[in-house]
Formats: sequence, C-alpha cells, structure tokens
Amino acid sequence: KNNNLSKIFGAWKHHGSILANIKWKFLLYYNFIDSFEQSGGEKGSFVSLLKNVEKDIKSNKYDLIFVHSLATHSPYGFDINCKYDGKKYANYRNLSDEKKIEGQNIDRYCSLNFLEKFFERILLNSEKDIEFLILSDHGTRLTDHEDSYLKTFFVHRVKNKNFKKIDYRTTIQTVFSDIFKN
Repeated sequence: KNNNLSKIFGAWKHHGSILANIKWKFLLYYNFIDSFEQSGGEKGSFVSLLKNVEKDIKSNKYDLIFVHSLATHSPYGFDINCKYDGKKYANYRNLSDEKKIEGQNIDRYCSLNFLEKFFERILLNSEKDIEFLILSDHGTRLTDHEDSYLKTFFVHRVKNKNFKKIDYRTTIQTVFSDIFKN
C-alpha cells in the first residue's frame, strides 16, 4: 500500500514519538498502512527493484551496476505465495524463534524465486555476456549457533563456467578477492 498515509505515519514513527509508534502499529495491524521501515519496506519493493535493474541492463548505458537490498532481513514479510504483507512487521518481536526461522525460510524462498525469474528474463533477452555477483554479509543470526552467524550466501555467475560449491571455511572477502585475481 504505497499510499500517503503509510508515508506520513512511517515518517512520524521514524522521528521517535511513542504516540506515533503506537498509532503506526495500530494502523499497520489493521491493514490501513504498510511499513516502509528499513528492510520491511525494501522487501515490499524488491520486485520493483529488480525490474529497475533489468531496465538498466537493457539500456546498455552501464558496464557496472551495483545493487544493495535488505530483502531477506527481518522482519519477515512474505507469505507462502510470495505476497508481501507489511502487517507481519507489527508483531515480529513477539514471534517465537521457530516462527522467525519459518519466516526467514519463506523470505529466502521468495527472494530466490524473484531472482530466478529476473535471471530468466535477463539471460533470455540479452546477447551480452553478463556476470553476476550476489552475496550476503552474514548468516541468519536467528540462533546462537555459529553457523547462524557465519554462513553466508555467495553466487558468482559467469558464462561457460561450471558450478563450484565452497564447503571449506573461508571468508567472503577471500572468495571475492580470488574472483578478481582471476
């Protein structure tokens, strides 16, 4: 719901007023507004972001396009059909760890689904040899287990190169550096 009410109450809440926070949560909970707060707002606009990147690629104006998104960060806002629901933001802090992990998995599934469709459109409609790097800066951080913090996501797509899984302990910086050395 990209409406003025969402923008007004989101801005008011952002300035730290407790009254604004209460009213924002009430309106969000009863589906009058949506959240544009940090990752929640980016999640709702992720498909639009990918379409803008697609336009930039097709324009042939750029040889490097950098995109940053918080789409898979909490709060988790997609349902199983990958429809964004800003209302999920309202009660995020009260969710059990199990529900947060479930929400994280749904958001990852949806993000990968959106990316897959994006890549299909780009690669089918382009004669250019496009190289992609997709990476996360940290793991889920939903549990105290080391893997929850340290495991990251890294995809490097180069035409005519084979898939390689990195299953040894290293850093994203090392992998990234190795790509540019080669």
